[in-house]
Amino acid sequence: MSPAARILQALDVAAAVLLVVVALDYRTHGETLFAVLLAAAALLAVIAVLRAEALAEAHEHVDVLHDQLVDARRRETAHRETALRAWTSLGWAGLDGACCLRGWETRGADHDLTTCIYQEPTR
Repeated sequence: MSPAARILQALDVAAAVLLVVVALDYRTHGETLFAVLLAAAALLAVIAVLRAEALAEAHEHVDVLHDQLVDARRRETAHRETALRAWTSLGWAGLDGACCLRGWETRGADHDLTTCIYQEPTR
């Protein structure tokens, strides 16, 4: 939580204490309605402090989750690059091992090596 937020929380707590003191003073002088209203206002100030604290904790949790997500994406990108390199090298090895492009495209299923007219003469 930022220092400014901490200062605002301290001011909210001080206002709540002051409202309770004034509410007690009104209560001792018989002004019950004003005492109840001031106590409710003090309660609202305390709720504001608690809510600000909860939001700050949630924000810290979101920051941690964001960092974890960035790390996971970085690892996934590295893994994809490695897998792509491995897959590409396998493809080139298969292409080099084929007698022609048609044989590689069909993976030898519809291809007869003995009668291939596209076969390179060096192989």
